[in-house]
Amino acid sequence: MFKNKLFNMALIILIAITLIGVASVAIWKIYLTPDQEAAAEEVKTIDEILELTVETKEVTSNLLSGGYLRVQYKIQADAKHTKEELEKRMFQIDHIILKTVSGMKADEIQGPEGMSKMENMIKDQINQILTEGMVEEVITIAMIVQ
Repeated sequence: MFKNKLFNMALIILIAITLIGVASVAIWKIYLTPDQEAAAEEVKTIDEILELTVETKEVTSNLLSGGYLRVQYKIQADAKHTKEELEKRMFQIDHIILKTVSGMKADEIQGPEGMSKMENMIKDQINQILTEGMVEEVITIAMIVQ
């Protein structure tokens, strides 16, 4: 390469140190730094959860199979600005709940699986209308099926 052996040796050592440094940073970033999503999913205290939660009014709707359902939810947001948006969009949330419930049969709603299915459907639809943030959880706090 070059005629000076000392310069060649110094160049090789510099390249080796650079490669070791780049590999070390890559390994540190990939394996040793906590994942961003895992850090965001830290366990919240009950006070933090209550600060980020809005309560819907009790909604009554006819079911697809006949009969009716009376239901009420608490909706947990991921941040304060999301909670504020949820409060402003409460009329849209009530509409989403009515539309979702009216398209279901009584046997689809009953039981833990039915409740979870309905909560997830409502959560997904609310997340579609939000401009910032997202709903972390929809919790059924009252439900009567007749």
